[in-house]
Amino acid sequence: MSLSYRHDMSMMDDQPSSCKVSMFWNWYTTDSCFISESWQVKTSGGFAGACVGSFFLVVFLQWLHRFNKELDLAMANRPRFKVYFKDGELVDGELGDTKTLEFEAPNTRNPFLIALSHSWLFRAGHSSPLEHLARCLLYVVEWGLAYFVMLLFMYYNGYVIISCLIGAFVGRFLFTYNSDLATATVEEEASCCL
Repeated sequence: MSLSYRHDMSMMDDQPSSCKVSMFWNWYTTDSCFISESWQVKTSGGFAGACVGSFFLVVFLQWLHRFNKELDLAMANRPRFKVYFKDGELVDGELGDTKTLEFEAPNTRNPFLIALSHSWLFRAGHSSPLEHLARCLLYVVEWGLAYFVMLLFMYYNGYVIISCLIGAFVGRFLFTYNSDLATATVEEEASCCL
């Protein structure tokens, strides 16, 4: 009888432990799973690593958000040279006499009609096609990471959520202390998960 009991216990030890997943607030540590079954935390050290990783993921996300913002500002504020013509000839030199230059009349059309016409889509941008492609790729990485953090939150694990919140605080503290508040307000209203 004791032999069969030992055999049953050894078979139970060989079975993999199942994931602890809850859609309610929980404090699971070992055997908790995140994102997929392959990310199953089996030890306390592994869970601490998951919390530290979540913290640094959110700090990195805050850095990437600021980096993308600064890249856009740098491209928008890059010096651009304008060329003016008068009577079909290039006007060179400094702006001495404003009468010699031709200026475009201010746009007085309805802004809604301008937006609906999509003329803004064909206007020349501030960046080259390669720079624009790089900006788009950086945006996709930032957007994907933001939703990955959202998925971590959806496991309702208190430790992971606290780690992400501390990471958001530290990242925001480190990377936005000298940002322009006027542009940050408009940007925050437009962003979803950052």
